[in-house]
Amino acid sequence: MDQYKLGYISTVSLANWIVDNCGFVIGAHELAALQRRFDKHDKYRIQGAVFVRSVTAFPDENEEEEE
Repeated sequence: MDQYKLGYISTVSLANWIVDNCGFVIGAHELAALQRRFDKHDKYRIQGAVFVRSVTAFPDENEEEEE
């Protein structure tokens, strides 16, 4: 998503990425909620590291024990 390697993505870029890769449109209310959740400085930017930490699944403890 961060095609220019700036360390952040815009909320509009996120919405466009979801349309292109997931096939559904995020409505204005949902986009505003995402912005409130991830844009802590009100600059219409989502910090890449914060976003990745928020959407990354935690590894299953059982899977770790099997390895």
